[in-house]
Amino acid sequence: MKLEYLVRLIGGDESETATVTCDNRDSLCYVTVSYRDRKIEESASDYFKALCLARMRLEAEGLNLFCYGSSLNVRPSGMGRDMGSGLLAYKLAIGKRS
Repeated sequence: MKLEYLVRLIGGDESETATVTCDNRDSLCYVTVSYRDRKIEESASDYFKALCLARMRLEAEGLNLFCYGSSLNVRPSGMGRDMGSGLLAYKLAIGKRS
């Protein structure tokens, strides 16, 4: 299963975007972020963890992805990570049920 998303970059030009590709190979989840003629590829046991690793590399350049996967209050459940490879997550708020 290969998924591709077009995501706006925060910290870049106003209309700058990145292409985020999710792919499953060799029993690992790969996330590739393509931007400015560059690519960042990270792999992990689930897509959310791979996205977090890619985000850390982007943040070192002063960039961030404008998507829920980059939000501080978005987390996948343990079961969602195990059974759904971390593709779905919950938007959480303190004091409210998820």
